[in-house]
Amino acid sequence: LLIAALVAPAMNVAVSSAWADLLCEQPPRLSAAESARSVLLTCSSGTLCSKLDGADSAFTTRAEYLIDDEGCPLVALPDSQASRNLEASGAATLFVSAAEGNSQAGSGVTLIGEAERVPIDSVTDAQLSALGARSGLSNQRLATYGWLRMTPTKVHYADSIYGSEVWVPHEEYGEAEPSVLTTEAPDLLAKLNNKHSSDLVRFAAVYCSMDETDVRACRVLSIDHLGFDLGVLRTSSGSSMRESDVIRIGLKVPPQTAEEATSAFTKLFQESYARQQGWM
Repeated sequence: LLIAALVAPAMNVAVSSAWADLLCEQPPRLSAAESARSVLLTCSSGTLCSKLDGADSAFTTRAEYLIDDEGCPLVALPDSQASRNLEASGAATLFVSAAEGNSQAGSGVTLIGEAERVPIDSVTDAQLSALGARSGLSNQRLATYGWLRMTPTKVHYADSIYGSEVWVPHEEYGEAEPSVLTTEAPDLLAKLNNKHSSDLVRFAAVYCSMDETDVRACRVLSIDHLGFDLGVLRTSSGSSMRESDVIRIGLKVPPQTAEEATSAFTKLFQESYARQQGWM
């Protein structure tokens, strides 16, 4: 049985649906809210925008942040233009973009809301240490900074892989959870793309019912517990992965750890080889 798989750029690819461990028809994806929470967990700093006092202009500064359980960013600022702006008006915007090498690389999250002062005695030692690791500052110095908690009222997610964007209801964002593989994804992507490039090309060719010589290159662009996004560059396409077709592939059993994800790919590589040899 062959089905049409939607890829970006939009085109049809013939895909065999009878794979032991894959969900080929309507493969599941993270929701926009889950994707946004995953990007925010992946990153450690972003661009904080405040309202310049007495002017209509916006003022931006780089800021390391933490995300609490409700999805609200926590930032610590020294006495500065940004901190004075936020004292005068709590209106704030935080923009974060996933770096290359991470899942959803290039995707961006914009949080718009109100920032409020957080008493330093309500900041835990764990939060001090976590922000210290991100900023390179000591706990003692961070304890002298002004801590702010930003409550998002608007959330925007821009997906760079599929070229889409959406406003996410802030209630849905607050209740969402990031993928359990978010923090382990960079190592998984590096391992798959650097050590298993030939296995990925074979898998893409077999999965898409193409000859292996028709695949110039193949990379896993993003991975989460529901599946992965595969960039397939055909020999008839351009020479850059930015011109590749993107296929979403779902996993029947969501991996909860890097070890389980590695095992799932090992099985896929074994099955694609068996299919290529005509054993299945």
